[in-house]
Amino acid sequence: MSRLVKILCTAILISLLLPAVAEEIAVYTIADTTGDWGYPSPYLHYSRGPGYVRMSFIFDTLVWKDQNGFVPALAESWEYLEGENAYLFNLNPNVKWHDGEPFTANDVVFTIN
Repeated sequence: MSRLVKILCTAILISLLLPAVAEEIAVYTIADTTGDWGYPSPYLHYSRGPGYVRMSFIFDTLVWKDQNGFVPALAESWEYLEGENAYLFNLNPNVKWHDGEPFTANDVVFTIN
């Protein structure tokens, strides 16, 4: 069989199989009426816009803000270290990844870096 015939047969086979594969894939779109706000990233959204809430469906935060102020999320408590101009977060020890692995400070550092 010539190389061209093999390529043509492969292309036909792929085109026949793709619709069957595509039907099995569930697609979920997180969007708002104003349009796409770009790639899902906790750092690339408009902090006062709908992108902030949309990112909360994908990324958890150390703290959250509700009508009463800041409340714990991944961090169970935090304090401001004035001499170091930094915050110290105490992570919730009950937080686990989807695979059961514990959530650690290294995960926070990885995300920020």
